[in-house]
Amino acid sequence: MKVTVLAVVAALTFSAGAAYLVFVPNDQKPAPVAALSASAGSALYDTSRILELLKQLLMLQQKVKQQPSIIASTTIPFAPVATSTTTTKPAAPVKPAAPKSVAPLNTETKLGLALPKVRSATVNIVCLPVKSGTNVRGVSGTGVIIDPRGVILTVAHVAQHHLIAAARPDLVSCVVRTGSPAIPAYIAKPIFVSEDWLETHGKQLSSSNPRGTGEDDFALLAITDTATKTPLPSLFPSVSLAQNTPALKDGVVIGSYGAEFLSSATIRSGIFPTVVFGSVKDRFTFGTQTLDVISLGGGAAAQEGSSGGAAVNQDAQLIGLITSRSSADNLNDRDLRAITNTYLQRAFREETGESISSFLSSDIKTLVSQYAPEAAKRGDQLIKLNRLAN
Repeated sequence: MKVTVLAVVAALTFSAGAAYLVFVPNDQKPAPVAALSASAGSALYDTSRILELLKQLLMLQQKVKQQPSIIASTTIPFAPVATSTTTTKPAAPVKPAAPKSVAPLNTETKLGLALPKVRSATVNIVCLPVKSGTNVRGVSGTGVIIDPRGVILTVAHVAQHHLIAAARPDLVSCVVRTGSPAIPAYIAKPIFVSEDWLETHGKQLSSSNPRGTGEDDFALLAITDTATKTPLPSLFPSVSLAQNTPALKDGVVIGSYGAEFLSSATIRSGIFPTVVFGSVKDRFTFGTQTLDVISLGGGAAAQEGSSGGAAVNQDAQLIGLITSRSSADNLNDRDLRAITNTYLQRAFREETGESISSFLSSDIKTLVSQYAPEAAKRGDQLIKLNRLAN
């Protein structure tokens, strides 16, 4: 029997001094009690008739006592018991209770709900030299999974190391780490690295203090294998790209793996993610009237290692990819900047002739295999430009 608050009434019965709450379906109402009356032609002095009436009364009394008393529900009114043996007054129609109104979630609550999604989708990308005696520098950066099949959005100045690994796996080894602290989890391969960025900044690979505005600084990696004995999940935690343009003062969740103040040993052993709340402080362009960059201000995320991190809105959608920061000793005095989701879409289309969503509609393994020759070619160019090996 399906029981709901609006479909039952409570009958309270007592047995052996204990009270029990019994639920009775509202369609099983107590039968009406008949009123007894003597017919007009009955003789009042007929003792047999009187005895028969008394017997019926006694039996009726016993029968009524066996019927549990009914306590009316506050939500379902019951009609009074009929006083006739032939007709009953039907129960009044029951009107369903009005649905409770639910107040819309405010921005702070929505951002709070988005935070664990950002934490789960944010990954640490580490590339280290395989052997000593080369000019290859280790790097620790951030990425964010934007497709549940395991596509990582990151910056080109981190992903370029994957190009070197594609050309010379004996020089560089890269791994995707997750968790808190970050531990090796996945192997990823490049499926797109901005050629415009490589043409402009390819020679900065070996620089100890590279410079850039964030223009064209984006890339896509695809998770292809596990770095442990644990099988790959069928779906990866991810955040999607937002469609709307970020507005001033919009609240955001920032996710990254900042590592500026950590030793090499600490970075190797595992670093902790930085996931903080922030807001859009300012908006910039790369020279047109389009919105290309947002300022997120200073704070814990405004440090090296955060490049490739995510700025996510209250709907758990990515509105910015962290690319750069201003210089200052105090983290709070720095300005963390991210290229916008709309810029990413526009720049990707200008370079490839298609949208990111259209590009990712293809099979991931196909994208990896198609880009592999280009990745190796670009990796060789980077090795030569930066004299990373003999």
